[in-house]
Amino acid sequence: MRILLVSLFYEHDFGGAELVARRARSLLLDARWEVDVLCLAGGKPRGEKGIHRLRVPWWRRPGEQWFKRSIIFLPGPGMDAYLLAEARRKVEPFSYDGVFCVDFNAVTLAVDLAQPGGPPVALWLQENLPRRLDRLNIKSIAEPLISKLLAMREPLWQFSMARCHSVAAVSRFTCAQGEAFTGENRYTTLHPPLDDALLKASPVPARRDGPARLLFLGRLSPEKGVDLLLDAWPQLRDKATLTLAGLDGPLADEARATARDDERVQLLPSVPPEEVPALVSEHEIVCVPSRVEESLCRTALEGRLMERHVVASDRGAIPEVLEGYPLACTTQPDASDLASRLLGTIAGRRDLTTKERKAEVEIRRMFSPDDFAQRVASLLGR
Repeated sequence: MRILLVSLFYEHDFGGAELVARRARSLLLDARWEVDVLCLAGGKPRGEKGIHRLRVPWWRRPGEQWFKRSIIFLPGPGMDAYLLAEARRKVEPFSYDGVFCVDFNAVTLAVDLAQPGGPPVALWLQENLPRRLDRLNIKSIAEPLISKLLAMREPLWQFSMARCHSVAAVSRFTCAQGEAFTGENRYTTLHPPLDDALLKASPVPARRDGPARLLFLGRLSPEKGVDLLLDAWPQLRDKATLTLAGLDGPLADEARATARDDERVQLLPSVPPEEVPALVSEHEIVCVPSRVEESLCRTALEGRLMERHVVASDRGAIPEVLEGYPLACTTQPDASDLASRLLGTIAGRRDLTTKERKAEVEIRRMFSPDDFAQRVASLLGR
């Protein structure tokens, strides 16, 4: 099988979707597929073969976060035409058995490149729809204009998704969101496969000596709710320590100030994926106070796989990821409720029982990489 994997930010370090895309390609290569990648230039080359990079206009380039947000929130026909022309110079779609688009930002590009008469396109949806700044808790004086532009874009996105041979989503929640967005009832769920670090990691009992150890892992931003955790902290500090891992984001200064003033708060730089299981194992409670509707929430899943308490908001697919997990506690995205839930969890800390641990085999099965290539082949009609 020879396919073209389309993921605009494939080589960039930010975002969970990029990790999923790279893991997907790795598994398809392991299945002896030939997998080329079509992505945007500007990321970090990883020495992989078969990467076709699209140059980006200079005015889209200043700063990685601006670069990404401009592509996500300011799409338009001019950019569509430019990227399509660049892509046609880079790849010959008719030489592939299928196009696997793992980036919603690229669905129009992928469909226009492959059709008419070309290979089937399968979209793997990793975000919730419709796309709106207020749903993502992004504040901007340009919000009314950007929301209007995004609403004007929706018919094209719906048309592009309808032209896909199939659409899968990373969670049942996101699948339902996609179906409601397009009015179709043909989508399926394809959970992202676990990476090698999580597959090989074995949960260990949590240490109970001293204060409870809390962990926040992710971008220091309002949409991830780190401000709610900092607001709740004064009620928790006598009973716990707090580690914040990931220094990028608009709330980094507030996090640094809290860490300077309180020795119980520790800041760590962004942690490579392969080091996350060990970091989670050093803590007892994983905090996920997200304000936004998460399409999956890798941090909540990592906490569950390492058999730690997980206190997380009830947004998006988070309840789905934690469904049936005895050490989970959901909360409203509110500092007072978060503090209350965390205090209750601190007071009731425990390990899974032997029976509960055996039941957790099912969550690993859901995210197993074993039949991933077969599932993708099915999405492409092969």
